[in-house]
Amino acid sequence: MKKSRFCTVLLIFILFPLIVSGCGSQSANKVEPESDYGINIDGDNVTFTDARGKELTIPKNPERVVCLDNSCLDLWYKCGGKAVGRVSPTEDKPVDEAKDVEIVGDLSSPSVEKILFLEPDLVIIASQRKSQLEAASILEQNGID
Repeated sequence: MKKSRFCTVLLIFILFPLIVSGCGSQSANKVEPESDYGINIDGDNVTFTDARGKELTIPKNPERVVCLDNSCLDLWYKCGGKAVGRVSPTEDKPVDEAKDVEIVGDLSSPSVEKILFLEPDLVIIASQRKSQLEAASILEQNGID
């Protein structure tokens, strides 16, 4: 009985500060524009410099995403994102959550036509792949940054 009462009192002392700190003023949760690591988050947009050295501005919560790298696709899904297009799965990165997503080619030869057909808000590329950098150039000419 004493042990149970001791545990209850101990839990109250541990949880009370957590509960009180969670009830702080709402101004502490106000979102201010951020500028960490060269990434600026302001309103509904995110501005950053990509691996090519080009400054890009994209929607804060893109809804139509095409991902041309399975490692990035896996990370995108783990962060709560969804995709409308992807490259063919590989044995080492199958990304089961995206198994029904439209395939737009493979890692070394994405189809620009298929990507454009999906009308993406954001295309995530692997900057170390020459074919994907070439695709990025064509996508930019068609209004997709």
